[in-house]
Amino acid sequence: MRWSADLQRIAAGLQAAVPRIQAPTVFVLTTRPLSLSPYNSDIFVKNLYRSDQVNLRIFSPGTDNAHRVLTFDIDQKGLYAESSLGQRGFLLRGTPAWIPYHQVVLMRYDRTGVRPLGVLRREDTQGYTVVFNRATPLVTPSRKPVRRYRSSGGNSRAERTPHPASSPCAASR
Repeated sequence: MRWSADLQRIAAGLQAAVPRIQAPTVFVLTTRPLSLSPYNSDIFVKNLYRSDQVNLRIFSPGTDNAHRVLTFDIDQKGLYAESSLGQRGFLLRGTPAWIPYHQVVLMRYDRTGVRPLGVLRREDTQGYTVVFNRATPLVTPSRKPVRRYRSSGGNSRAERTPHPASSPCAASR
């Protein structure tokens, strides 16, 4: 399957933020790309990562309170979102569930690609079918790989080797 240039930019941005899916992960795009609808977004991201542990939610324009599909709540609750069930190519919409924020990766889309979004504020959700039920902005953890080192011996130069838990998903916990 060949993807459009727009989808290729989206894929590159997602994979730059999280190179591999090692735990359940939900990407949230705060701006809807024209080439990707909320209906085919899960199929796209599951095929991209070849994993059933990943989902993609996209802010949808509108103000219809009956169709609020994303709720950003307090830190103890997390993100309330519809889930998808099934394997690549065949998806069923599941019952909405609370997703802890350490499994959520916020991304911003523009015509040049997708980049991580560090802070989500109430005003960022206005005009979308999103509920922002927080008193403070949502500050997301850094998704850049963190180099953790452990000493490999007692010499004064202390050779350094990367710690095995230095993956992007491990770094955000």
